[in-house]
Amino acid sequence: MTTILLDAQDDERIQAVTEAALAWTRATGGHLHCLQVSPYEAYVTSGGFGDLYGLGQLTKAIDERGEAFEKELREELGNEDVSWDYNRQTGHAITAIVHRAAMADLLVTSRHVHRAIGWSSALARLGEILTRSRTPVFIPGDDDHHVDPKGTAVIAWDGSYEIANTVRTSVPFLRLASDVKVVTVEEKEEEFPGTELLKYLSRHDVHAELHVEPFDEDEVETVLLGHARLSENPYLVVGAYSHSRVGEYLFGGVTRSLLKSCPVGLVMSH
Repeated sequence: MTTILLDAQDDERIQAVTEAALAWTRATGGHLHCLQVSPYEAYVTSGGFGDLYGLGQLTKAIDERGEAFEKELREELGNEDVSWDYNRQTGHAITAIVHRAAMADLLVTSRHVHRAIGWSSALARLGEILTRSRTPVFIPGDDDHHVDPKGTAVIAWDGSYEIANTVRTSVPFLRLASDVKVVTVEEKEEEFPGTELLKYLSRHDVHAELHVEPFDEDEVETVLLGHARLSENPYLVVGAYSHSRVGEYLFGGVTRSLLKSCPVGLVMSH
């Protein structure tokens, strides 16, 4: 049975993240594990001279909000038709998430931060999760459209180890897609050519189309999103932080851009 890990953090996109996790759980017939971490950072604030001090009333308010959040989410999940369990803990959020993700098949998280630590960098948080975890990550799109695991998977292929790893670990989910598109840009040398990817996918009963686009470092993101917009219920499959020549553009700046904002869902891995 597939295990979907929901990063149940109290942020402005928790409803969309929860719905996405439920969609993947239903589509795979899997089990949903919800992890709510009250981050240490929420209990500490910085004074005017950089001193760290705890605030009793703030701590109480955070605890009460955490309890209310858990109650609301448990009540919502109790009305759903999936197998699920719930774990709440206090600690270093990223460490806890990465630890739990080691025994999950897909981590569903947000590109936002916990309400209590809004000063933190969401991009840094996602970057640390991606570099420390080997579990593929799904991030819902910014547009509030329904997540459909049986929609169209658009693979952003640059022939790197990062995207190869993402595809390999995502094969069970790619099998669910009604359509799979492999979008690549022209490059003379690749570690893994797009044609080899098609062969690999076919061995796993995933039949994909290859789309080769001319390379333009300023248009890569536009090309990827263009293919997504022309597809039915799309999501992007992207490798994080590649270092190939084209990858420096495709999954350097573009990765950062997509992590900050993307209209469709992302499946990512490092």
